[in-house]
Amino acid sequence: MTCEGILPAIVTPLDEQGHFAEAPYARLIERLFSANIDGLYIAGQTGEGLHLTVEDRKRLLEATVSLAPAGKHLMVHVGAFRTADSGFG
Repeated sequence: MTCEGILPAIVTPLDEQGHFAEAPYARLIERLFSANIDGLYIAGQTGEGLHLTVEDRKRLLEATVSLAPAGKHLMVHVGAFRTADSGFG
């Protein structure tokens, strides 16, 4: 499958403790998809994905999948600083 179109790298809102903040993220996704983008690139190019806990990264992906309209592309950065956090450890 190929991805074509506009897939912006989306920032990940964080709360005061530095954890994924779903409510502002949901508003951001709604606004982006209302601009007729073709999908999203999450946890990658904007840099914060590598600094999130594995649990927060899972929550981020789950929220994105549930909030994205059907038929939109999702590209997810899955790299990690620690091998154990990458799913290969």
